Amino acid sequence: MGCIASRRASALIASRAFWGVSSILPSRHAAAKSAGVRLREDRGLTQEELASRAGTTFGTVSRTAKSAPAWATVRAIATALGVALDELAAAIEAEETATPSA
Repeated sequence: MGCIASRRASALIASRAFWGVSSILPSRHAAAKSAGVRLREDRGLTQEELASRAGTTFGTVSRTAKSAPAWATVRAIATALGVALDELAAAIEAEETATPSA
């Protein structure tokens, strides 16, 4: 059962709509950005430190706040944050629920 939930979370996070790229879901991208910042700050990491841990560049990490990241980037950042993909999806969905729509 955990494997199925993990696959669903993976598919959800990998979808461009999940990141708010679609004009229908701009709040999702804002929620993803907020959740990512919160998870990073909770771990006391700067964007530079997160990039180093994720094996990517500062620019790549910075761009995730502006557009849908590549799937490999999402996995690398989740690993660097020490969270499973389903935890990342839950954090983003919780942030979206907590953030009132404009």
